[in-house]
Amino acid sequence: MNPFVFDSANAVAIGTFNIHIFTPPWIVRCGVAKKEPGNIEFALARPGFRVNLGGAWLTLEPHRIEVSTHDSDFNCGNVLAKILRTLPETPVFAMGANVGYQSTIAEGSIPPLRKLPSDVGGKKVAKRTIGLKFEVGEGISQTIGLEQFDRMTKATGNREVLGTDARMLADAAEYFPNAVLELRTLLEEAWTLEFK
Repeated sequence: MNPFVFDSANAVAIGTFNIHIFTPPWIVRCGVAKKEPGNIEFALARPGFRVNLGGAWLTLEPHRIEVSTHDSDFNCGNVLAKILRTLPETPVFAMGANVGYQSTIAEGSIPPLRKLPSDVGGKKVAKRTIGLKFEVGEGISQTIGLEQFDRMTKATGNREVLGTDARMLADAAEYFPNAVLELRTLLEEAWTLEFK
């Protein structure tokens, strides 16, 4: 079986944000970037923009903040925690950490997915999916999932923390690297998967 390799990770805060605060000097001042970002992209179809942090993107919208990366060494949670600590009065509702892995595992080689039909009523199944959700604590849940296509399989993990205190959610965001390791361990143990 081919091992799963890291694809992407992100940390997301859901709430009500004044995106006009997020100027390049402010991003430096709160410790999110060492120098003012030079690459800022605006969305024409909705309010918001994204900033290249060098190794990750910071996406700012009125209802969410997302830090995303394809670099396994980048700590998205640390960036999100700095923002939440700088804006403690901001109304927030939840924070999530997500991680994704990919493999070129052959179709039918993962036991829980092998049991799912390859066709239904003469129509070929294009994707098989299985997911498990665990309650970790009050307001904290973890979800793991597998998606298998013809030539690729994705393993995903999500940790969700519900709460309205920005400082508490900042603490949860700082836990991001451990959450990613926990999610990977759940994936390994649940389905005997190999990660590289």
